Amino acid sequence: MQIGFIVQEKTERACKEKGIRISGPPLGRPPANVSKEKKKQAKEDERIRQAIEGKFGTCVNEDLV
Repeated sequence: MQIGFIVQEKTERACKEKGIRISGPPLGRPPANVSKEKKKQAKEDERIRQAIEGKFGTCVNEDLV
């Protein structure tokens, strides 16, 4: 399990250096207070991700039929 944590930490650091925003839960313990702006951004990211994954799902199903 330690290896996965290190890889994720390196990935997170590399993305931050390149200005890429990572959506999803951060490493470590969840924060006690989360701002409304961060919650709104997380919901928007989730909506976008679900739409994209839905398209992948329909493409896979059409190829199998």
